Amino acid sequence: MKSVSKVFVHCLFAIILFFPVILKSQSLENILFNNINESIFQIKGYDDFSFDLSRNAILDNRRGVEETFKFEGKANEGSFINPNKKEYILIMGLAKGQYCTFFGHADNGGKTTLIFTFDENYNQIGEIGFQDSQTKFVQSIDIDNDGLNELILESSYGQQGYDWEWWMIFKNDFNDPKLKLTKYQSSEASSKSGEMTRLSSTYRIEDGKFIVDSNLDFLYRDKNDNSLETLRSETRIDVFESNSEGIIHIPGDNNVNWDENNDPY
Repeated sequence: MKSVSKVFVHCLFAIILFFPVILKSQSLENILFNNINESIFQIKGYDDFSFDLSRNAILDNRRGVEETFKFEGKANEGSFINPNKKEYILIMGLAKGQYCTFFGHADNGGKTTLIFTFDENYNQIGEIGFQDSQTKFVQSIDIDNDGLNELILESSYGQQGYDWEWWMIFKNDFNDPKLKLTKYQSSEASSKSGEMTRLSSTYRIEDGKFIVDSNLDFLYRDKNDNSLETLRSETRIDVFESNSEGIIHIPGDNNVNWDENNDPY
């Protein structure tokens, strides 16, 4: 009987030692996912569609059908809701190569990318952000040193050889970007002939400013041999500053938006 008791004590001691290791081995993404308040919730902007994370599903409530998926997520630490507070953000969406047939091409795959925020104790805070299926994480950084991280995401859309990529900068509200800027735009993959343009941009953050370096190529495609010629190129810089009014474009000789709207749609 004593030997059995000793074995039980040793096993219990081993379990106690091993259990914290299991907890520590969990990824931050899994910890945050397991602390999402509600598993079933409506997709913002759609009356008939909901997520059911407990079943890895998107529901069409009108027709009473669902589609299941594998979800992937990326977590980051920063201050997203409350300045200078340790918080976390979880950006998750459908795994690469998956898409939901409930949404058409015009919906850009539907708002199936989710953005959750959590406090330092992993409690969910703030409102869920919903972005289209093509949305990807780029960077989380406090651009203007006010104690809150700006969240930089990018998305894309393509149709019949016309391609767009754009950045979105969010602050506090992950449904409404403070700034949307074209990263890349071109129709050169289409069968269009004649003159066209190709815009490609990169960004940098310096001295509390979001700076966009852009190159605009003026192209010509010959309708006979389909060759593409670069007629000329222009470069320019656009500088944006974050303040109490939002993210503001700063005018300058070499700092003027080609398109003040900058909306890819």
